[in-house]
Amino acid sequence: MARAQQFASSTVVLNSGDTLRGPLTMYLDRDLLLLTLPDGRVRTVPANEVRTFAVRGDGQPFDATANGHMQPLRSGRGELPWFGYNRARQFHVYRWSRDMPNANFTCPAFFELMSGGPVTLYRRCNLVLRRVPWADPTFWSPTAIPTRRLSDMYYMPADKYFLGTPDGYIVRLRQPKRDLLAYFAREARDIEKFARQHNLRFTDPRQLARLVDYANKLRPYWPGSSPVARRQAAAPSLTTQP
Repeated sequence: MARAQQFASSTVVLNSGDTLRGPLTMYLDRDLLLLTLPDGRVRTVPANEVRTFAVRGDGQPFDATANGHMQPLRSGRGELPWFGYNRARQFHVYRWSRDMPNANFTCPAFFELMSGGPVTLYRRCNLVLRRVPWADPTFWSPTAIPTRRLSDMYYMPADKYFLGTPDGYIVRLRQPKRDLLAYFAREARDIEKFARQHNLRFTDPRQLARLVDYANKLRPYWPGSSPVARRQAAAPSLTTQP
């Protein structure tokens, strides 16, 4: 089954220059959008046709079954948001090898923008299937009798982080702290000091975005006008319908 997220509203800017708005379903593993148009038609939009798009909120994750039904996924976060956002979220498109070793090809993929440039932070959200642990308090009833089967499973979000470089490439942060400090090698000591002073973690998306913003301030003079900067300057201001 394909995993997807549904959003009540969106703004999608195509490479053709057209702008589409409406409820949106984003397939996480296929980099594919299904957009419901005002006349009720559903348009399929692959990543290679998209310039940028914006949605609001977390979006309920689903498993899309073969017959087209959407089955809500069970979260291990209780009533907490899936990905922790209740604001407009913007996505860009980059060509990516999908982490395939020795890949000699790339394909368009969606990346969520987390910080400004010239070096930008992006992430891709994945959903990881896990088994309910015995220590989970919801596993036991008040009479100490297990209330769930050992086979019970749930989903948890798992993020992959990337840097968008000034020359227009995507760099995977496999180990965010190590790889970020390696990229900003000259500024590494100052970045670590800033992280300690403000109790920032390299594995938290908001805090990692703050560290990338700080790293950019330490290197204010970037050569030329980067493709990333040109893309962001040319992008329209995206809003989603309330």
